[in-house]
Amino acid sequence: MVKFHTAQGVPSTGVYHFAGHMQNSSCQLQENEKRIEIVAGEIFPPCLRCKAGAFWEIRL
Repeated sequence: MVKFHTAQGVPSTGVYHFAGHMQNSSCQLQENEKRIEIVAGEIFPPCLRCKAGAFWEIRL
């Protein structure tokens, strides 16, 4: 799977899953915070809980 990161443009509309923080973090997301619906052309957000940089991936 290809990982995308915070501040990167979203290549295609879909449901993306949290794949980890860009830096070490003790932040623990709840299950409902681990997936986002996002539209092509938008920007990947940071971690929904701690606002640190995050990796996102789409699962087909």
